[in-house]
Amino acid sequence: KKFKMIVLDERNLSISIENCQSNQGYSQTIPCRQQKQESGYIASAQICGVENIFRVGWELEDFRVEGQITQITQFLLDKQGWAKNSLSCILPKYSLPLIHRSVVSNSLKIKCAIQLSSCCHIEAVRIFGFNKVFCEYNEDTKTCGRKVINNDTVLYYTTITKDAENKFYPEEYVFCNSMGSYLSIRITWATDLDSTVTGYTESQTPTPKID
Repeated sequence: KKFKMIVLDERNLSISIENCQSNQGYSQTIPCRQQKQESGYIASAQICGVENIFRVGWELEDFRVEGQITQITQFLLDKQGWAKNSLSCILPKYSLPLIHRSVVSNSLKIKCAIQLSSCCHIEAVRIFGFNKVFCEYNEDTKTCGRKVINNDTVLYYTTITKDAENKFYPEEYVFCNSMGSYLSIRITWATDLDSTVTGYTESQTPTPKID
């Protein structure tokens, strides 16, 4: 899929050949580009002042679920690590890992945590993929597992099963949405060719590359 837009916290910048330019009521342009390769597209952007940015979102063409946010997310660390942030009530610090590579089992536990005070003290979490909702936790539906970490932090979790029929296999994308906040998780399932590789996980997202 082609990249459509990069979102720096709440600033939307459209991706063109050599620049990303704002399409809202302010002027901002940053160097960025996307290149078509044999297996798909790869995009890159040069971002200054990263110490003031919490979340980078990459929006792709036709890479969406109706009514939900399906951007591929990257969260930027500062000297204090992933501090709680007023822009997002989802907490990446407690939702790790955000990348799972060479998963040799047929199932995997996925986590997503929120800060209650930033979510207006409302529990409304959905963990989903392109083809199904894996779990929800809200006033009416409570299909996610739930664990209270402290008075202001709640962790939700579910187990997903490998689906060789999904269109991105062996990769799979899982998303968590809550009260306008969002986070993505990328999974690469081990195939027969690499089944001898030990599964390992990473806590951050590299520059996304989508077929």
